[in-house]
Amino acid sequence: MEVHGGKIEGPFTVDRDLTIHGMVAGRATVRPGCKLLLHGMATSDLVVEPGAHATVHGKVNGTVINEGGTVEIHGMVGAVADTAPSSRTVIAHGAVVTGQP
Repeated sequence: MEVHGGKIEGPFTVDRDLTIHGMVAGRATVRPGCKLLLHGMATSDLVVEPGAHATVHGKVNGTVINEGGTVEIHGMVGAVADTAPSSRTVIAHGAVVTGQP
């Protein structure tokens, strides 16, 4: 898995397995078959496409939009929206969801 620190200008597409310790300035989208471990921050929405996997340990200022992938939230997010029956979203004990989509 590739590891990235520092700032990434968005919109940003995750098209490989990636760990981010820095910041995505804007919207981030995780493509099918890819995994994202977010330890840093996304300043806008995080979109998880069908067959993708995202684990949020950091912060998403916008909405985590699960379009049919797998999402684990351990950190802080603005809101969560599952938009497909195949979506699987787990919000861990201690995670913070600050609003509604």
